[in-house]
Amino acid sequence: TTTIIGYFLLIIFSAPFRATWQTLVAALTVSCFRIFSGGAHATAPIRCSLIGVIILVPIGILAKTIGLFLSFYILILHFGIFVIGLIVIYRYVPADTPGKPINSAVQKKYLRGLSYTILVGWFLGIYICFYKRIGLESGFIVASILGMCWQVYTLTPKGYGTYKFFDDLLKIIYERRL
Repeated sequence: TTTIIGYFLLIIFSAPFRATWQTLVAALTVSCFRIFSGGAHATAPIRCSLIGVIILVPIGILAKTIGLFLSFYILILHFGIFVIGLIVIYRYVPADTPGKPINSAVQKKYLRGLSYTILVGWFLGIYICFYKRIGLESGFIVASILGMCWQVYTLTPKGYGTYKFFDDLLKIIYERRL
């Protein structure tokens, strides 16, 4: 979800659960990394936004609900996502799509380097926030970690398959309504 409509839908659907800020933290984490790393996409922008709602609103709710209870495990989860992210970047980034292929070796190297930089910056930022206890009680740290987990997953072949599943499901739902 990187569009204004996508963010608007996230706000609408997360508000009844009082998890809007946590959902937006997860979405911003995904968006900031996704710009440079790439990842799976739906075949239509609205379906991409709806997949964002399907995934990110529960992440926001989960982060708000269990964020404080996970405080002992946050650093383990954080470090695990970081290490997995490094491996996934090495293997799959930049993750292009047929509609937006990346053909230049120079551009691929540049985007991979930026992805590493953003991942390291995110890792250090979350680490500092954890130790300064910024965003811990509100679930913001957990929301960001889970958002990064989702984004890293969408870079993998399994992530592309999951995205395709949701895209196809939303197509079927839309076609049956017509």
